[in-house]
Amino acid sequence: CVIFFFTGRQSHSVDCIKKLLEYYSTDVVIIGGVVDKIRYHDRENQQKSLVYNTCGLALTGDRKHLNIKQILLRSHLGTREAVKEKLKQLKSIENNECLSFGIQVSCVARGEEFYNGEKNVECSEFRSLFPKIPLIGIFGNGEIGHDYLLNDTEASEKERTSTNKIAIDDVFHAYSTIFSLISLRM
Repeated sequence: CVIFFFTGRQSHSVDCIKKLLEYYSTDVVIIGGVVDKIRYHDRENQQKSLVYNTCGLALTGDRKHLNIKQILLRSHLGTREAVKEKLKQLKSIENNECLSFGIQVSCVARGEEFYNGEKNVECSEFRSLFPKIPLIGIFGNGEIGHDYLLNDTEASEKERTSTNKIAIDDVFHAYSTIFSLISLRM
């Protein structure tokens, strides 16, 4: 799983995502977004926050111990019922709630007005399905992600290789939300 944030549509960041898709197309989960600013506090140097143009984090591990599923709420999914149905696709993950967490990246436009005055639709539906799993998230100006629903412990090598390869155009979105559910098994 690669968590990726950058400011603006930077060619070096897009190139990095292209390379990930080229080498790991059916095996990589990418989530992230385009944000206004990225700040990082260097504890060792006790400096004030530094601003970077791109930042990322990679989570890797044995398929037996790291299970990741991800869904994309496209722009046409605009009702509470549609959100809940799509989120149910994450429900089949075998997870240890103590060792799981969710990540949500949403378009800044998918708030209260998107849902006709209803607040917190997406995160409250996540919470109703996964009440004990912490959820962290951001609002962005462009979302990066794709559906990834293989259960790594059950999917055969044949299933993995027959899964359609993800193209660069399939990971950049607008007016969407991406949810990742990450679970560690010991």
